[in-house]
Amino acid sequence: MTNPWIAPPESPLRGDGLAVVAGAMKAGTTSLFSYLASHPHVCPSTPKEPDFFLERHERRRRVEDYHELFEFDPARHRVALDGSTSYTKAPHKPGVPERIRASGLTPRFIYLVRDPFARIESQFNYQHTARADGRLDADTPMTNDKFVNISDYASQLEPYRKRFGRERILVLDFDDLKKDPATTTRRSLSFIGLTPLPAGPEFEAKNVTTPSSKLKVVLQRNPVTRAVAGLLPGPVKEAANLAATRVFGAAKARRMTDEERREIRRRLAPGMTVLAQTYGVDVQRWGFDGAK
Repeated sequence: MTNPWIAPPESPLRGDGLAVVAGAMKAGTTSLFSYLASHPHVCPSTPKEPDFFLERHERRRRVEDYHELFEFDPARHRVALDGSTSYTKAPHKPGVPERIRASGLTPRFIYLVRDPFARIESQFNYQHTARADGRLDADTPMTNDKFVNISDYASQLEPYRKRFGRERILVLDFDDLKKDPATTTRRSLSFIGLTPLPAGPEFEAKNVTTPSSKLKVVLQRNPVTRAVAGLLPGPVKEAANLAATRVFGAAKARRMTDEERREIRRRLAPGMTVLAQTYGVDVQRWGFDGAK
């Protein structure tokens, strides 16, 4: 009997046919995904973050279903692109590299890192002022494992390094992407085996966390108004939020306290040393002592 979780030999996603922008969350992944997807030989997934290899999909999906996320045309496309940042949210999203490996797929992984303190603040405010979806209590400390573990970049990468090899992982810096998106995108395209085009894409930042209106935060915490809002077209919701922000003001973003910063620094320090030594990331600019 055919194993539904093993890609067939004829799959165009086998070998170097698949690249994954695997994280880290709030480190520029949406922008980079958009830049790469503009290349004519790249076939992006729909949606950008299919989360296909998460545990919750294991029993009801086959790897053949993964191919349906891509409108892959072998005559034109050479690389399929998955942008699921949930693939590097262990231990809260466990077993992803194991499932990918078991499927017979051997993607190239692109992973963006960012000042861990800024990344945690961005994630916190994204969840509490931009989405206000109630997944975490408003008084949740930024030292919560769901924030800190994602910024433990070396630990997130280690299971991928063990199963796919260091050579199949490209670590990029959020600051480099922000300052010079064209160069960072060209580096990414070269890594996944594509030649950059002479005329690059328009480099406009995507999915930037900006404070929502105070009114939107209140309404999104109400399950009825949140459900109604989900039925509205995107442009209508954006226009409404802009108008509400002008009238009611923006929700205030929270900053990390000194005590939270000290605790996070203590917990991340060992992994930052590994990140510097294994991937050559300059962690000293973030205040860590790791030596390359």
